[in-house]
Amino acid sequence: GQYVLSVSVSDTTGTTTANIPLTVSPNNLSLVTTSLPNAEEQKPYTTILEASGGLGTYQWALVDSGNTGLQLSNTGVVSGTAPLEGQYVLRVSVSDSTSTVEANLPLTVTGNQLTIATTSLPPAEATKPYTVILEAIGGQGSYQWELVDDNGTGLLLSTDGVLTGQVASLGEYVLRVSVSDNTGTAEA
Repeated sequence: GQYVLSVSVSDTTGTTTANIPLTVSPNNLSLVTTSLPNAEEQKPYTTILEASGGLGTYQWALVDSGNTGLQLSNTGVVSGTAPLEGQYVLRVSVSDSTSTVEANLPLTVTGNQLTIATTSLPPAEATKPYTVILEAIGGQGSYQWELVDDNGTGLLLSTDGVLTGQVASLGEYVLRVSVSDNTGTAEA
């Protein structure tokens, strides 16, 4: 509500009085978290929900998991294994000593896409032995590498991603490689 405080101050020369307005706003319980951080499919997932205002200790509850299989502790920790790639909505509630607030929290789950992480190769010296290990990320299962086009370098690529050999001539070359796993194939 609205209040007016009447105050006075005195010294040896006299007294002064003033009216000072004071507004007291309600400290309503509200959810600070409005969406969930992205998750990666079939990977462990943990995030902490936040609320503000209200009175007393917060108690969290999962009203609807949105078919994610995720769980919510009474202290606001969402955890579990992320579902398959897609868009989901979790409905959560938070309570304090006087009220309860519910909200829908969107969650985006991205695919665990197989990607070739090696984007460039270190320089090679002509007629010198050359060895580089290629790297991939994502996907599921073991990786199987293949050299699609050596572009005349004469280099070889083992199925476990080790590029070896000797380049006979000076120049710039672009190699084409692929990697496969249980989910598909990526090329670069």
